Amino acid sequence: PFVLDMATSVGAEGKVRVARNSGEELPPGWIIDADGKPSTDPWDYYGGDPPGTKPRGALLPLLEGIPYGAIYLIGPVRAPIGYIIVTFTWSVEFGGLDGMIDEFFIRPAVRGRGIATEVLHALPRTLAEAGVRALHLEVDRDNEPAIKLYTRARFSARERYILMSRAL
Repeated sequence: PFVLDMATSVGAEGKVRVARNSGEELPPGWIIDADGKPSTDPWDYYGGDPPGTKPRGALLPLLEGIPYGAIYLIGPVRAPIGYIIVTFTWSVEFGGLDGMIDEFFIRPAVRGRGIATEVLHALPRTLAEAGVRALHLEVDRDNEPAIKLYTRARFSARERYILMSRAL
């Protein structure tokens, strides 16, 4: 087979991929990041992040309003004390749209004041009104305080199931 990799740009995409896979930086002026700023990080070209790191670009689509999830700030807009991120999928088992709490954070200085409990009671009502049929979350088996919090908020373990993942 013959492969022709050419571009009407400074560098071919194949060279960007080679740099990404080998952990090398690109020459200045080859690419821009999601904000339109010049970058030498080949991962910026693909909108992703190196394996084993937290995705930098994963929040941007949620903040821009894609229908796959939502970020809710907790507290005053100018000085939030936390956030909760929910992503959405379609579930045949639950008969429609379902959500997964992907991240939940309350500032340590204000924990223990019932804020998380209030959020976990209000959020399901709001999502149900929007047509969401079930809300899921994952929690470390050894995180007893979190398990107690989620149990009080009427989440229950699905004893016959384990969450399995495959990074792509």
